[in-house]
Amino acid sequence: MMTRNLLTNVINEARRGSKFPKVHLLHGDMTDSEVAALYVHPQIKALVSLTRGEGYGLPILEAAASGLPVIATGWSGHLDFLKYGKYVSIYYQLRDVHESRIDNNIFVPGSRWAYADEQDFKKRITKFRTSSATPREWANDLKVALQDNFSLEHVCKLYDNTLGDYLK
Repeated sequence: MMTRNLLTNVINEARRGSKFPKVHLLHGDMTDSEVAALYVHPQIKALVSLTRGEGYGLPILEAAASGLPVIATGWSGHLDFLKYGKYVSIYYQLRDVHESRIDNNIFVPGSRWAYADEQDFKKRITKFRTSSATPREWANDLKVALQDNFSLEHVCKLYDNTLGDYLK
């Protein structure tokens, strides 16, 4: 689990010019256009999410729809839209949610989270940093597929096809 002290230590190490890339922390309220600008900024190379469980993953969808390569755990709600193309999928292991997190509302006994395989992540992120041409091609293809399948026009057609006879 990432703690404030650990995060502070990592940032301090990065500031000392170590092997870590430069880190920028964004905080506060951002407008939709400010967030959208991040996905197409030339210094942003990918969206990385080692989520354990995602309801839907709006930032992942926004990044993918913007043509930004996605590196994400191969598990949970974001696969509903990532299945329309390719992305850098990180292996994982499913483990029971720790009992301290069980709230009997969202997390019930027997719930499981996906824990990213650290070695697989390191291997794939290193490969991405040395050669990202293929994931960038995937990202462009996925962008087109998402725009085609989730455009207002396409969604309206789906509603018309499904509900049209009932609404007459």
